[in-house]
Amino acid sequence: MGTLASSPLMFPLKYKQLIRGCQAHIDAGLGGAADYVANYVNLYAPFDSKIETYFGPQGGNWLRLTRSNGDKLEFAHLSEYKATGDCKQGDLIAVTGNTGQITTGPHLHVQIFVGGQRVDPEKYFMTKFNFTFVGKENDTEFDAAFEFAKNKIEAFGGGQLTLSLTRKIFRNIDAVNTVFTSDKLKAYYMIEPFDVSDSHSAVVFYDTTMMTKWAWTATIDKLPLIPFISIPRPFGSLNDGFLFEVGHALIKYYNEHRGSNPSISNEDNYSGGEQFVQKKVAALMPYLSVFENPAPIDMKFLLRQVPGSKEVWIIRNGKRIHVGNSKGLLSIADFSDITPISQIELDSIPDSGGDLSWVDRE
Repeated sequence: MGTLASSPLMFPLKYKQLIRGCQAHIDAGLGGAADYVANYVNLYAPFDSKIETYFGPQGGNWLRLTRSNGDKLEFAHLSEYKATGDCKQGDLIAVTGNTGQITTGPHLHVQIFVGGQRVDPEKYFMTKFNFTFVGKENDTEFDAAFEFAKNKIEAFGGGQLTLSLTRKIFRNIDAVNTVFTSDKLKAYYMIEPFDVSDSHSAVVFYDTTMMTKWAWTATIDKLPLIPFISIPRPFGSLNDGFLFEVGHALIKYYNEHRGSNPSISNEDNYSGGEQFVQKKVAALMPYLSVFENPAPIDMKFLLRQVPGSKEVWIIRNGKRIHVGNSKGLLSIADFSDITPISQIELDSIPDSGGDLSWVDRE
């Protein structure tokens, strides 16, 4: 078997459900490969490539793609070709089927060559769920909790799903005992946005006056109106609490971007422990393609104020969010760029219903 020298990429089917894995193929004398559920469904190009097609007695109609780095992906038992010549990532290139002699029913056979050697398709197509971490520059507690959750998720998903991390530092979180309440946290995050275009969810990790650690996760297109949970209550450890939040974020993102896929229950059952998160991950396995290419979101916020008024408005995604006290807002965000706006223009912008008038209530 070859070494995985390439980065993972999108899976070529809408649903990803394994029938027979790499080792089972090797044991059967067929070489490293994998079979997936595919009952005459569309096959999409996982990257830009030139399409090669050929027929083989065992695999029937084959299609080969060559990645820019030299990796070769081959698909067998196809019923119909939908494209020839060059293709772009996401293009419909074929329909799966049941052609060839070595098949007991419709499915997709996949074999991948890296450096001329076969690799395990399950590892090659590992799906990433990326978090943007918002907190202190160095937080060993968070690092340990994230690594714990990452290892658990990979085990629950059989190596098909993993967690990745992007770090963003809060200027106002710079000490171990910083007091940063949820209200101020949400207000700061709204007007001092980070580039989270490559992330599925954000996680905020910070101390409170309750002398306990809090974790707060939010899918990025719903910030900041997402509840948070306290840790270690009702959990016995920080690791367990963060693992629960990861499971919750996975299902929340899936349900918001599932398209025609079935919804998955995301009940906040604190007593379920690891088994509860494992159940959620298991439910996601056929639909991991939902996590490919995180949904884009406009994270640009504009501050506007009618001359003579004490009120400030945040303009986000074409809607306005009311702020009752600009002094309190600016003290949190260190943001002073407020542009005047006429009352007529302000009234023409739809109201989101959000209100940050409480940002300085402490």
